[in-house]
Amino acid sequence: MSLIKKIFISGIAVVVPIALTLWVMFGVFGGIDSWINSYLQDWFGFSFIGLGLLLTLGVTFTSGLFVSTWFGNFIVKTSNKVIYKLPVINKIYKLAKETIDVITTKQAFKTVVRVEFPRDGIYSIGFLTNKNTIFIPTTPNPTSGFLIQSDKYEVIDMTVENAVRYVVSMGTIGGENNGQPT
Repeated sequence: MSLIKKIFISGIAVVVPIALTLWVMFGVFGGIDSWINSYLQDWFGFSFIGLGLLLTLGVTFTSGLFVSTWFGNFIVKTSNKVIYKLPVINKIYKLAKETIDVITTKQAFKTVVRVEFPRDGIYSIGFLTNKNTIFIPTTPNPTSGFLIQSDKYEVIDMTVENAVRYVVSMGTIGGENNGQPT
């Protein structure tokens, strides 16, 4: 590989994650910011850049504080029951809630395994979710993948964090033993 190609790939590895993070942050917070500032400008004749970020952080923190109380938890559970009865909306809400629940749980996956998938002789890294249920993430986006059931798997001496890095980096980072079983 030429030096110029290596330098360019290194630059991509640095720029893309930063650019994606900024794009999402500016998209979400910028959208909220412009929406709020349009009302501020109309009503009071001024705008406050950064108010979207502050408001989002404040609402998120206050919501977490409210839900951590008995009354807030009761309200959320009651609201969930109502939302789950609404057609169409319940599907969207349930998917979003389950996705967030998996992301925010202490550790959704505890064991990294190697399993023959998608056919004999080809091995994939997966995460044991139950006794014989394995989630095999796709690369470079580990939030999608395949869910299989198999009793034939080998536990790998790799942390979940390193396994995710390994998958996201398409096998270039994170696997000290490169997915070899213990």
